Amino acid sequence: MEADSAAAAPRYSAVIATWNAGSVLGPCLDGLETQRLDAPLETIVVDDASTDGTPAILRARGSRVRVIRNESNAGFAAANNQGVRAARGEILFLLNADTVLLHPEALQLLATALADPRVGLVGPRLENPDGTLQPSCVGEPTALRSLAVAAGVHHLLPDAAVAWLHPPVWSHDHPRSTGWLTGAALAIRTAVFNKVGGFWPLLYGEDADLALKVRGLGLDVRLVPAARVLHLGGHSTAQRWSEARRSALVARSELALLSAHRGPARATAIRVFTGLGYAGRALGLRAAGHGGPARRYAAMARVYLGASTTVRP
Repeated sequence: MEADSAAAAPRYSAVIATWNAGSVLGPCLDGLETQRLDAPLETIVVDDASTDGTPAILRARGSRVRVIRNESNAGFAAANNQGVRAARGEILFLLNADTVLLHPEALQLLATALADPRVGLVGPRLENPDGTLQPSCVGEPTALRSLAVAAGVHHLLPDAAVAWLHPPVWSHDHPRSTGWLTGAALAIRTAVFNKVGGFWPLLYGEDADLALKVRGLGLDVRLVPAARVLHLGGHSTAQRWSEARRSALVARSELALLSAHRGPARATAIRVFTGLGYAGRALGLRAAGHGGPARRYAAMARVYLGASTTVRP
């Protein structure tokens, strides 16, 4: 669908926060232009002080894309919030610059799911470039779930039970409510996004915090697997940090999430069980000769087992 015109106010707003993602931004925007929706769509790109070819790519799109240019880097969450403030649509599609919509009805499927007033936040099935599943469902953190996953119980259970206990390794093959969804591609009503205060300011964890706040309103968070989106993953962060450093930052944001949404006693139990689980995975991977993944899990274990439970965003 073409971008909105003056004669038709958009019902939908696609918001993309981008930083030095010129090599992947074009296919993302191309996918938006092919979408078939039942009402006008506007596309807003927040260029968060890119120093690559991003500005030229956006200029070439002309009036089809509304561009907000930041002179200094505000960060992913702040840039998305900035784009939402400029949005005129009733429904937001929050997309990473390294995503590609794989069929022209992808956004309409997400919008249709949001037509159910009980649903507050939805996301598509994410896929890797080779077409394999990229897990996007995550279970709400509880002490029981953390202990069971750390012990490997999920390896012994059928898919239906795994979908509840440890959603990242579930098949993602049918619509289902979940704790939260990976934030590479999300759809939410603008009023709901604003009511919960948008994305939090801490790097990483903004998708989990958003989902938990939406659920706090009594609304559902739901996977819509018929909507398929390719996600390259880590394109911008890979330019800044090593995998181990990024993993440590993710772990720190997870602890901040516990501090924000769980009491001290529950947060401590979850922290210990999860930290021991990460440490066990690191040891197993190192013994199997998988040095890279072992370093990532070891970095997360160190944060979990050495940090205070009062980490804040």
